Amino acid sequence: AAYYAGLVARLDQKQSPTNQFCGGLRVPYKLGRARLNDLVGARVVAIQQLTDGAYVVSAPTAAMAASDYQQVSTVRIVTLAEDVVREAARPYIGQASTTTMIAALQHDIEQALHKLLERGYLRSNSVVQLSASRAEQIIGRLNVALTLYPALELRHINVSVALALE
Repeated sequence: AAYYAGLVARLDQKQSPTNQFCGGLRVPYKLGRARLNDLVGARVVAIQQLTDGAYVVSAPTAAMAASDYQQVSTVRIVTLAEDVVREAARPYIGQASTTTMIAALQHDIEQALHKLLERGYLRSNSVVQLSASRAEQIIGRLNVALTLYPALELRHINVSVALALE
């Protein structure tokens, strides 16, 4: 578990631990394909020993099967986007809440998220909606709702082979 945590920590957020080489690690047993499939299906991080070293088979989270947050890479990209939004919004804390300021904040958030798109963390432009009820405005609260399209990891490559006579 400690090795895997260190591996994930050193990866860029858009890079999945799936199929990452585990340098210096040797798995003392060989699991068959069926057993590895069972472990992946049970949402267990499995490491497989191949001839050239050990590799992470899959990188699931503990999220429920229907969750959007099933893969570590998705969680890390969303967390990065949240951090980027907070950093873009930081200069506006303590400012007068005017329509001009809110428009400027929305623009800055959209620009910060667009940089993530350009760097490959997102697949498409994000949707940013700022809102506050009258009661929230009185206490100085503004809500930022994001719709993100994170770059999803490639998990399977299906190969089809057809035999033909010449």
